[in-house]
Amino acid sequence: MRSARRFAWTLPWVALSACQSTSSSSGVAALDRPLTVGFACFEEATSSFVADPSACEGMTGAGDDTHRVIALVLQRVRGEVATIDWKSEEVVDSDRTVPGFTFVRVGETPTDLLVPETDARMAYVANYGSYSVEGIPVSAFYPDATPDAALQRSRVTLPAAPTDLAYAEAGGRRYLFAALPDAGQLAQFELAADGTLSAPTYLTLTTTVPAQVADAGGVAYERLCPADTFVRAPSTTPRAAVARGVVARPTRIAVLATAGGPELVVSDENLPLLHRLAVSAAGATETAGFAVGVPTLDVVTTPRVPATHVGATAAVSLDAQYVYAVDATDRSVLALDVGTGAVLAVQVGDQRPDRIPTSAAVSALDVLTPAYDPDADPTLSARCDPAVVSTGLPDDAGVATLRGVFLAATADDGTVQLVDVYDLDAACRGTTACGGAGNTNDERPAIRRHHPRIGALVTVSPSVGSDIVFAYDGSAGRLASTGEPSTGEGPGLLPVDDGDPATAYCPGTSPVAGRGAQRAVLTASGDASVDGQPLVCLLDDTHAVRRQRWLATFEGVIPGTSGVRGRFDTSSGFRFLADDANFCRVGVLGGADVAAAALDAGDPEAGYGGDMLVVMADPPPHRVDADPVCAELTDDSSGRRIRIGIGIDAAEKGALTLGNFVRDAAFTVSSTLNAASPAQAIALLASCYPDSFSYEVRTRGAYVVTSNDGVVRHRVIDDGSGRCTLDASATDLSNPDTIRNFRALPGRTFVHPQVAFRISQFAVPSGVSAQLIFDVEDVPSFLRIDGGTLPTAAAFNPADDRLYVVDPLGNRVLQYGTQPLSLLDTVR
Repeated sequence: MRSARRFAWTLPWVALSACQSTSSSSGVAALDRPLTVGFACFEEATSSFVADPSACEGMTGAGDDTHRVIALVLQRVRGEVATIDWKSEEVVDSDRTVPGFTFVRVGETPTDLLVPETDARMAYVANYGSYSVEGIPVSAFYPDATPDAALQRSRVTLPAAPTDLAYAEAGGRRYLFAALPDAGQLAQFELAADGTLSAPTYLTLTTTVPAQVADAGGVAYERLCPADTFVRAPSTTPRAAVARGVVARPTRIAVLATAGGPELVVSDENLPLLHRLAVSAAGATETAGFAVGVPTLDVVTTPRVPATHVGATAAVSLDAQYVYAVDATDRSVLALDVGTGAVLAVQVGDQRPDRIPTSAAVSALDVLTPAYDPDADPTLSARCDPAVVSTGLPDDAGVATLRGVFLAATADDGTVQLVDVYDLDAACRGTTACGGAGNTNDERPAIRRHHPRIGALVTVSPSVGSDIVFAYDGSAGRLASTGEPSTGEGPGLLPVDDGDPATAYCPGTSPVAGRGAQRAVLTASGDASVDGQPLVCLLDDTHAVRRQRWLATFEGVIPGTSGVRGRFDTSSGFRFLADDANFCRVGVLGGADVAAAALDAGDPEAGYGGDMLVVMADPPPHRVDADPVCAELTDDSSGRRIRIGIGIDAAEKGALTLGNFVRDAAFTVSSTLNAASPAQAIALLASCYPDSFSYEVRTRGAYVVTSNDGVVRHRVIDDGSGRCTLDASATDLSNPDTIRNFRALPGRTFVHPQVAFRISQFAVPSGVSAQLIFDVEDVPSFLRIDGGTLPTAAAFNPADDRLYVVDPLGNRVLQYGTQPLSLLDTVR
């Protein structure tokens, strides 16, 4: 089998220096909102299209080629199919007797075009607007082709609109299938020898969802260098299943090639399962599907691949196969093991373990199989062997060379991200220290199945920059190698406390002796008492660690807590009410909330006294005019006024129970409020702020830790009655991935799935600024390609091992080479 999927619905940008473009742009601007693309092979000697598209293998478009790769491009708005000749790199005029460019009409609002891989002389089009499927000889689209008298055009009207097509053969019979979402069915056509469609039969899909299968883990396919690279095994449990409807709604169909024959795997945008149908000579029969926990929008399958990585000369067994699908609830991407039926855990750190990380929401998937042909090469003898330099493969093996099996995920940011499934060049990746051939394209390969493909030359591990700053009270401070301020006073860093008094490791339990679950990237030196102990630890996974800036801000604003509709309420105690807030959702805690959680002594938030409410507005003018004390709370001539902060005893969804006024040590001018007793301060505030005012919530005596990727994690939940409470049930201090916290308490190790550090217990007065800043650097980028605007379709053509990207807004089709990945041509 050469290809598992004919097209996706989106793709590309080559965002790495290793991918060099040799693009040329040509053609008349004749395309109009292209949608999908299919391929055929034209033989020049006979002026005809050949049944087997592999006749175009090795064709590059050069002048001495004997065959031409022809692309049929579906144009949804106009209901036409355009033709591109990739030898001349031009759009073809389908009727030269008519002035201007003309194309072949195919129906109203077409949604899919399919050219069967085993007989590329026919094309089939699904028409959503006209409720039909049409079969058309490919020669009808290319005026230089001699019409094939053995093939006929046909059209069948359906009771519902089709969205996708699939082709399968079994027992010497050929079938075409169309997805009918509105009917909850697949339409099944048998294809005659002349390519015409039979009367359809309809397969009603089940609404019974099987039980989900838990991922049992196991050995993953990976090639990591250096050899001592530590990677934690991801783990997950099945999600609580969700549905968007009660009837089946099939959207996309993929063909799964199994030892027992072809199967159909069908996405369902209503039900949390992938339908599965076995195809025999009698047609398709539904069997037990795959329970994936969520409705899905797109689905693709892989050919069979080896389950684990083995050396270049070791025997291989093609004993693994996978299905990828797009989650309809959030358009994330899941991976499913065909053998077990389990949605796989693929990711560690703070991202979802059962989803492949992507740069944005995904609209479509595709599977690329360049140079991978287990039918012709069942032992995969084409695997790169670093000892055989005569092939030249070691010289170009690297991040930008695609030989093997790869997933392409099209995202809403206009890019297509490549994901590793099986790399034929894996044994040649890396320098001699990694057992490779020593080519300069790759030094520290990180190849892991179901993980984004690294798209840059990796020479070092992720690190933190040397210019760590701990600014204090208006002065930018540098840290000495011991972690203490290099000059003056202020907070600094202490060695990370992993909770074991006998060790000085990064947090978490590790199966590797002499280290924690994270990796030390900054260690203390210059003082015998701390030499070699970690000051900053990072997630030790090249695919999961992120390039970002980290900030720990003393008494910083808790993200998402700023509002403008707050007011005091003294009808029962001292409370704050906010119509525009959900304090539980953003992680606000009162001192009583922490105490009620009964946290373990080693918990990152144990003993925390609660956050504080900060009033951000001046008193209203009528109160300023009426009460001189209220006037003291306005900005003075210097533009500075006292910070009005009140401790929080307990937090609710839209209310806070307040405690004492928190004095602002940075405000040196005497004021009634700053000198008042707690009871006097409360009365004063209630009097000066009788109406709504702007506000924010800050930590009290602790640091707010944020990063520029905007991900804020916490474990505060609504207990069901509106009260904010700490959910510590999923927190495992031996596993940093489970810790959700944005507060760093002085003297307490702050642990996040991405990073860990410990700020010293230097007593920063409330109201005085203090901020730790450092950058995570040397994180390699992932392999992505760019279609320019927002491409919505792409197709891998196994005949020429090239990837074709359809850009509907740019009205163009782009051709990418895969060895290396580079833009070759653009036709408009």
